[in-house]
Amino acid sequence: MVGWALKLCSISRRLKALVRRGGLPRTPLVGQTLEREDARLAGRLLRDPTSCGLGEVAEFENAFARWLGSRYAFAFDSCRGALYAVLRSLGLKDCEKVAVPGYTCVAVYNAVRFAGLRPVFADIELDSFGVDAQSFRRLVKSGVRVLILHHLYGLVARDLEELVSLAKDHEITVIEDCAQSAGAKLGGRAVGTFGDFGVFSSEMSKVFCTVRGGVAVTDDPLLAERLREEWVRAPVVPSSVVRRQLRHVRYLYYRYKSRWRAILGGYLDWRLRETLLPALDAMELGGTRPALFGARMPGAVAVLALHQLGKVDSYNRKRRQWAKTWDTWCDAHGFRRPLVIPGSEPVFLRYPVLVDPEMKEDTRWAERELGVTLGVWFKTNLHPIPGTIPECPAANEAVRRCVNFPTLL
Repeated sequence: MVGWALKLCSISRRLKALVRRGGLPRTPLVGQTLEREDARLAGRLLRDPTSCGLGEVAEFENAFARWLGSRYAFAFDSCRGALYAVLRSLGLKDCEKVAVPGYTCVAVYNAVRFAGLRPVFADIELDSFGVDAQSFRRLVKSGVRVLILHHLYGLVARDLEELVSLAKDHEITVIEDCAQSAGAKLGGRAVGTFGDFGVFSSEMSKVFCTVRGGVAVTDDPLLAERLREEWVRAPVVPSSVVRRQLRHVRYLYYRYKSRWRAILGGYLDWRLRETLLPALDAMELGGTRPALFGARMPGAVAVLALHQLGKVDSYNRKRRQWAKTWDTWCDAHGFRRPLVIPGSEPVFLRYPVLVDPEMKEDTRWAERELGVTLGVWFKTNLHPIPGTIPECPAANEAVRRCVNFPTLL
């Protein structure tokens, strides 16, 4: 009886909110590419997740490689797991240096540490929020062996070609972090194919969504063979966790995208929230490697990922269209647009803008004036872990001032 009372109260609150707003809530910042057929597919896979296996994973990997334009692709349980496997495949000695952007998620930093390597920080530039070539140039003489070069918010990094050339001249491995930029291109060539490796994400807030998921790509046969060895040795995700992931997919659709979301939301929160998968679990936040870190992508998730892959280009076109709206808004209100480098085609997972620190601290102005919820990637240099990096002044400025507008509304 208590459960039903809670459900009825929640439904009542939702209906009242719906009447006040005069409509349904806008698309959130998670699960944006999930549609009804994705929820239904997740429901069918839930009946027997173990019916899918290596064949389905290989089908997704081959499709992703064709779509991207790479020779080899390997599917993992997360992008940070894919990065970890790539770093392990390099066979570096303990504590060798890896250049990490001073403006990123702690998951990237942790993947380096979990691989037994030493992160050192490169500052970013504030045009596209990529690694600044001059900052990296100063690190080259310190014995850096790897550069993690990211493409944030779906933009192509301003110094991409200079960084790749500089790294090649000094025999430094380049890993492109494309977690936020699947489908972005420069000169018709996809990001993730300029460096030695690229890593991609299908986490719930990324370009396409399976709640968790990652892919590592390379064009080099030798590097691919080493990475394959890491993939074969990787842990296998238990079916109980796969079921949680598939339920999470259904939750995101019915909670945020379904036409009945205003009514269903409270019930779903009450019924499922405790079973959902966290973006970062407590062990990772505390700097400890979980047992399943770097696991292979499960077959059932690969089926869903393949279905999502077919929508990426369509959704990215919509994102680029919305970015034009924010271009106009920036021009009208005196804010600088993010840089789209000549010859590039960004995907605008989010539209980043530098605002006054007070506007980032309290983003309710966007709700009031624009009717949108702002993203705040990143609130710290190694989001969400507190702390600053003194040697990265531009990154610290981005932490204080960068907000990101949604591009699927």
